[in-house]
Amino acid sequence: MDAKELRIGNYVGIEETALHANGCNYLEAIFEIEEIKKEVAQFKGFHAGEYYKDLKPIPLTEDWLYDFGFLLDNGFTTYKINIFKGYLIVALYGSWGVYKDEYSNRTGSSYNNKIKIEYVHQLQNLYFTLTGEELIIIK
Repeated sequence: MDAKELRIGNYVGIEETALHANGCNYLEAIFEIEEIKKEVAQFKGFHAGEYYKDLKPIPLTEDWLYDFGFLLDNGFTTYKINIFKGYLIVALYGSWGVYKDEYSNRTGSSYNNKIKIEYVHQLQNLYFTLTGEELIIIK
């Protein structure tokens, strides 16, 4: 992964070949970044860091959306969470896409900004950019 994509608080996984993968199930290992250094990311609750090349993004799934507090919107493919006077809407149509809907009370019109999101850290970063707050697990 590229360090420029990451922020403190992002959730990431590690590659099977990672230096500190010994003894952990790398397919299920999820780490929260606590500190970003020149060559490594330090994980919350761990003394050792991991090289950026050994980090792997976590695919965005329905389970992650529910854990972050998104609610099913239209019955089967769209999930939303309230932000300001509108919603951040995530829709699944074969691949993940994020839509930010804003509504104007004067005209009743709406507009969408479509951004492709595939990974948990990308959704965390987008949410922070839009709200100035961290997207946290509420489960």
